[in-house]
Amino acid sequence: MPAPGRNGDMDAPVTALPGIGPSAAEKLGRLGIETVRDLLLHLPYRYQDRTRSVPLGEVAAGQDCVATGQVRECRLAYGRRRSLVVRLADDQGQLTVRFFHFAARQRQAIRPGAWLRCFGTVRAGPEGAEMVHPEYRLYGEAPPPLAGRLAPVYRTTGGLASSRIAAWVETALDRCPEGFGSDLPGEAFPRLAEAIRHVHAPGADPTRLQAARQRVVLDELVGHYLVLKRRRELA
Repeated sequence: MPAPGRNGDMDAPVTALPGIGPSAAEKLGRLGIETVRDLLLHLPYRYQDRTRSVPLGEVAAGQDCVATGQVRECRLAYGRRRSLVVRLADDQGQLTVRFFHFAARQRQAIRPGAWLRCFGTVRAGPEGAEMVHPEYRLYGEAPPPLAGRLAPVYRTTGGLASSRIAAWVETALDRCPEGFGSDLPGEAFPRLAEAIRHVHAPGADPTRLQAARQRVVLDELVGHYLVLKRRRELA
């Protein structure tokens, strides 16, 4: 099967992309995604802000954020479920990071004095603010500043995580031709291919993101109008 995108074949089935087999294609079909074009037009409904690390004294329950701190304690806690509890601290506060599923190697690696940068949802725990099973990375010293970005979050269905959709979209973007879609006269809006790339991978510039979203929405409105007009002509 030819590779989609390089020859303009945006109507190739999603199974033409690596990593999407029949089972994944069936799940994507529940979302109305059957072709590479459908996947590229499955736009994020929100973004996670990974552009800054929130001081531990400012984290709040319900907040999705990046947090960075030095490991002060790493211990096992026993209750209804055994958990690995990591206490982080910075010069403004503390945060508990909790793992219910962990390996011995993971426990050995997280040692007091190391630095940990994590991303997740903050909740109110028994010992104050905590994250449960966040994404994280360990550092031997204070980590460098963030190369921040806004991470897309996609509408999903059972058995299909947003992160998997994001990975497939990234592959599809690599194969999206520059001439994908129509162009509008003037310089008010970016080209459609550029707008779609920026909506899925916006970096940290909200101004460019807004312009890109407006461009994609306008294209959808024009397409909808043309379909309705064609139906009236055939009626």
